[in-house]
Amino acid sequence: MYQNAGQDIVVRDYALQHLGHLREDGGDQELITATLYSAASQKNGPLAGTALLSLVQNGEVHDPQQRETTTRLALQAASNPEMDLRSRISAIQVAGRWNDPASLTLATEIALSEASPIPLRLAAIATIGASGEANKHRSLLQSLSNSGDSPRLQQAAQAAIKSAQAATNE
Repeated sequence: MYQNAGQDIVVRDYALQHLGHLREDGGDQELITATLYSAASQKNGPLAGTALLSLVQNGEVHDPQQRETTTRLALQAASNPEMDLRSRISAIQVAGRWNDPASLTLATEIALSEASPIPLRLAAIATIGASGEANKHRSLLQSLSNSGDSPRLQQAAQAAIKSAQAATNE
């Protein structure tokens, strides 16, 4: 169903979500992973984001090669302005999942870029806040929390700072 371009985008998107479940429940790992990797490059609609989220569904990706490939695909999607915004938002969150330095660099660039759409900047700030590296980015988060750019960006940065403080106190 996912590969049938004649299907409604919502049906194709649900098919990718179900592939993620099937992958976790013992489905044909090789076929499903290859399909999700292929879908991660779809520029139109939310398909790439759904594929990336399906690749990391239900926990960690334990295979280092799959983790590296998933991170690389997520970085490509998140940094591509031709990609659908919904997919870019999912991609930056997936890319930052393992605190990969390139992912955190991209999240920082997006968070600071006034040319980036606000929802993408919010996702980038959340990615930084969820990382184990949030304290290293405290000055960035502090400057965003004090900026006059957008109240939503200020609130996201303040939440990221609180998240980093809570992680430090644990």
